[in-house]
Amino acid sequence: MDAGDEYKCLKEDADEVNNMKIEKRFWRDERWAEMHFPELQKKYLGKWIAIVNEKVVAVAEGPETARKAAKEKTGMKQIPVIFVESGQNLY
Repeated sequence: MDAGDEYKCLKEDADEVNNMKIEKRFWRDERWAEMHFPELQKKYLGKWIAIVNEKVVAVAEGPETARKAAKEKTGMKQIPVIFVESGQNLY
């Protein structure tokens, strides 16, 4: 897949997301990640994680890789993907 094809796929995914309502499960999974962040830091520090049904279903070096792996595993389209940082990053 070249850069043009990748852009097209990302744009199609973005268009699809923009035209749909966010599922309650998405927000529940996001809240679960916030509540369990200290535990997630111990196991996934410096990684991107995708969460479905209050479980980590994919771990990757980048957000799109985590999202794609989670989508392939679960068939879900709306998946919270978060970066597990140490809290010591300088911006």
